[in-house]
Amino acid sequence: DPDSWLVKAFELLHGGIHEELFTTAPLPAHVALRLASEVSQALAHAHSRKVVHRDIKPRNIMVTLEDGVKVIDFGIAIAAEAGDDRFTATGAFIGSYRYAAPEQLRGEQEEIGSWTDTYALGATLFELLTQHTPFEAATYADRVAFSSHHPPFAPSHYVPELSPQIDELVMRSLHPDSQRRFY
Repeated sequence: DPDSWLVKAFELLHGGIHEELFTTAPLPAHVALRLASEVSQALAHAHSRKVVHRDIKPRNIMVTLEDGVKVIDFGIAIAAEAGDDRFTATGAFIGSYRYAAPEQLRGEQEEIGSWTDTYALGATLFELLTQHTPFEAATYADRVAFSSHHPPFAPSHYVPELSPQIDELVMRSLHPDSQRRFY
């Protein structure tokens, strides 16, 4: 049965976005946007089942042999239900700080939701388009300080030919106020 979990678990994947697709140059905008669109569809599916991934990043996005996209590593995912702290103590950070939303970095578990994954997808798209993370902070503490108080440069700062619409999409995804992001 092709819908069984075992068949899905052993589906052949080509490789991760990080290793395979952009080792020497940023991805062309149309490719990065297609990948981000497919990841957003996978996240919408997870969010409709009240699951928040909490660790979206290029290494957790795999490309199938048919050029489809699969989101992997739901190891730190949580149920998006109030008070679900089975995996992380309040005040603790878990995830990849280069892609994490401000509320996640601050350990505000009660503030984590689909918008947290939106931020991480925006940070991933930023990197696919520019080969930079939104905040080139050297340490976790620097990253917390920058993301909570300063907006990142727009992607076009690094790649001037990117359109204002792409900048707007990415910057809204990276807004420090979670209620102003897509979700």
